[in-house]
Amino acid sequence: IALWHPELIKGVFSVCTPFNAPMKPWLPLQDLIAMGKLKNFTYQLQLAGPDVEKAIQGEEKVRQFLNGMWGGFGPNREHAFVAEKGVLLDNLPKLDRTVLLSEEELNHYVEKYMLQGAPQLRGPLNWYRTRKINWEEELPLADKEVKLEMPTMFIAATNDSALPPSMSAGMERYMPKLTRAEVGGSHWALSGASDEVNAHIGKWL
Repeated sequence: IALWHPELIKGVFSVCTPFNAPMKPWLPLQDLIAMGKLKNFTYQLQLAGPDVEKAIQGEEKVRQFLNGMWGGFGPNREHAFVAEKGVLLDNLPKLDRTVLLSEEELNHYVEKYMLQGAPQLRGPLNWYRTRKINWEEELPLADKEVKLEMPTMFIAATNDSALPPSMSAGMERYMPKLTRAEVGGSHWALSGASDEVNAHIGKWL
């Protein structure tokens, strides 16, 4: 919205997700990774493919998947996710419940996912299959100078392995009124560091 209709936006902030301007030419993610770039996005290739969608079906598997993706880990420090690989499917049954979600919250998410017929993850994982569609949609913007003149804020999470703070380098080029902040925790900073995040947003507002 801020790109297409900046006159409607008084201010915009992002938590963990850095801004990248529309650009040419099209570069497939697998080619970028093969060139040694964006290796932390290797998990996106896995999620866009058939394996996770096929493996995570039914209430028990969906629960294990959500628990693992929200940071649950096992008695021997087994975990569910490595950005440079993807979801570690064999580890999912071994994990204790994440501390980032209450039992009520986890049950709620599982219930909503199970409203979708098998495979339950097709809708969410389709996001990772729209990279070229999104690029095509933004092509009219790629020929223009991108400048978000409204106040902006970016909040990074120190231990975000998928979108590390370093990925936000250079955002000032597109956002002359950028305010930066950083909180402890993982990609799920809105849950794991909610007080810190809200304090930064409140101060910025």
